[in-house]
Amino acid sequence: MTALEGELLQVAVARGRSPLFLQLPTAAGAESEARLAHWHQLGKEQADRLGVESRSLPLYNRGDAFNEEFLEMIEQAGLIYLSGGDPH
Repeated sequence: MTALEGELLQVAVARGRSPLFLQLPTAAGAESEARLAHWHQLGKEQADRLGVESRSLPLYNRGDAFNEEFLEMIEQAGLIYLSGGDPH
Protein backbone atom coordinates (compact mmCIF):
# COMPACT_ATOMS: atom_id res chain seq x y z
CA MET A 1 0.00 0.00 0.00
CA THR A 2 2.94 2.35 0.50
CA ALA A 3 3.45 2.94 -3.22
CA LEU A 4 -0.24 3.56 -3.86
CA GLU A 5 -0.66 5.81 -0.83
CA GLY A 6 2.49 7.70 -1.82
CA GLU A 7 1.06 8.35 -5.28
CA LEU A 8 -2.27 9.46 -3.82
CA LEU A 9 -0.46 11.87 -1.51
CA GLN A 10 1.62 13.28 -4.38
CA VAL A 11 -1.52 13.98 -6.40
CA ALA A 12 -3.26 15.53 -3.40
CA VAL A 13 -0.29 17.78 -2.60
CA ALA A 14 -0.03 18.83 -6.25
CA ARG A 15 -3.69 19.88 -5.97
CA GLY A 16 -3.03 22.01 -2.91
CA ARG A 17 -3.63 19.60 -0.05
CA SER A 18 -1.19 19.25 2.84
CA PRO A 19 1.15 16.25 3.14
CA LEU A 20 -0.88 14.87 6.02
CA PHE A 21 -1.84 11.24 6.67
CA LEU A 22 -5.03 11.74 8.67
CA GLN A 23 -6.58 8.85 10.58
CA LEU A 24 -10.27 8.72 11.39
CA PRO A 25 -10.63 5.72 13.71
CA THR A 26 -14.44 5.89 13.81
CA ALA A 27 -14.97 2.15 13.40
CA ALA A 28 -12.62 1.54 16.33
CA GLY A 29 -14.57 3.86 18.63
CA ALA A 30 -16.09 1.02 20.64
CA GLU A 31 -12.74 -0.71 21.11
CA SER A 32 -10.45 -0.38 24.12
CA GLU A 33 -7.89 2.38 24.59
CA ALA A 34 -5.19 -0.20 23.85
CA ARG A 35 -6.77 -1.04 20.49
CA LEU A 36 -7.16 2.64 19.62
CA ALA A 37 -3.47 3.13 20.42
CA HIS A 38 -2.67 0.13 18.20
CA TRP A 39 -4.50 1.65 15.21
CA HIS A 40 -2.89 5.02 15.82
CA GLN A 41 0.56 3.41 15.93
CA LEU A 42 -0.03 1.53 12.66
CA GLY A 43 -1.04 4.77 10.96
CA LYS A 44 1.98 6.60 12.35
CA GLU A 45 4.31 3.88 11.11
CA GLN A 46 2.80 4.09 7.62
CA ALA A 47 3.04 7.89 7.61
CA ASP A 48 6.68 7.58 8.67
CA ARG A 49 7.32 5.24 5.72
CA LEU A 50 5.68 7.82 3.46
CA GLY A 51 7.70 10.65 5.02
CA VAL A 52 4.65 12.71 6.03
CA GLU A 53 2.95 13.89 9.21
CA SER A 54 0.38 11.63 10.86
CA ARG A 55 -2.57 12.86 12.90
CA SER A 56 -5.50 10.96 14.36
CA LEU A 57 -8.79 12.67 15.12
CA PRO A 58 -11.08 11.43 17.89
CA LEU A 59 -14.08 10.78 15.64
CA TYR A 60 -15.78 7.81 17.25
CA ASN A 61 -19.47 8.53 16.69
CA ARG A 62 -21.87 10.65 14.68
CA GLY A 63 -21.74 13.53 17.15
CA ASP A 64 -17.95 13.72 16.92
CA ALA A 65 -18.23 14.11 13.15
CA PHE A 66 -19.91 17.49 13.63
CA ASN A 67 -16.97 18.97 15.54
CA GLU A 68 -16.13 22.08 13.52
CA GLU A 69 -12.59 22.15 14.93
CA PHE A 70 -11.76 19.19 12.67
CA LEU A 71 -13.19 20.53 9.40
CA GLU A 72 -10.15 22.38 8.09
CA MET A 73 -7.78 19.53 8.92
CA ILE A 74 -10.05 17.06 7.12
CA GLU A 75 -10.45 19.37 4.12
CA GLN A 76 -6.68 19.86 3.80
CA ALA A 77 -5.49 16.29 4.45
CA GLY A 78 -3.58 14.68 1.63
CA LEU A 79 -4.73 11.19 2.63
CA ILE A 80 -7.54 10.15 4.94
CA TYR A 81 -7.36 6.67 6.39
CA LEU A 82 -10.34 5.04 8.11
CA SER A 83 -8.64 2.75 10.56
CA GLY A 84 -9.61 -0.36 12.39
CA GLY A 85 -12.58 -1.58 14.28
CA ASP A 86 -16.04 -2.79 13.58
CA PRO A 87 -17.75 -0.98 10.67
CA HIS A 88 -21.12 -1.35 12.38
